[in-house]
Amino acid sequence: MEMLRYPAHIEKDGDGFLVTFPDFPDAVTAGDTKEEALHNAAGSLAEVIAARIAHKDDIPTPSAAKGNPLIVLPPQSAAKALLYRAMRDEGVTKAELARRLHWKFPQVDRLFKFDHNSKLEQLTAAFGALGKKVVIGMAE
Repeated sequence: MEMLRYPAHIEKDGDGFLVTFPDFPDAVTAGDTKEEALHNAAGSLAEVIAARIAHKDDIPTPSAAKGNPLIVLPPQSAAKALLYRAMRDEGVTKAELARRLHWKFPQVDRLFKFDHNSKLEQLTAAFGALGKKVVIGMAE
């Protein structure tokens, strides 16, 4: 099972804390407290991954934590990013996915917009069209 949990480097920066990502040099965020900085890190990570999808760039596999905290994308954003990676790995275009699903292209295109609230059924169908299945879990 593949999960998108990216290590974050957090360091004291003046009166606050700075968070960077080894896997995404362009993702930087901060907060007044360590907790706030780590909370903001999830949003920063989602933004940089959404931008990579919009620009048709690769989304790297998470590197090893090496003692750093792991930042997890919100579930729907993670599903969209994993769907995008699966399509790229298999060389499937959005147009081909639309054909396989018998959907119009805009329906497929919205699956990759992080600001669009896609239904779980739509994401599950899209994964199914790639021969994949969605597995939901829970953790403390």
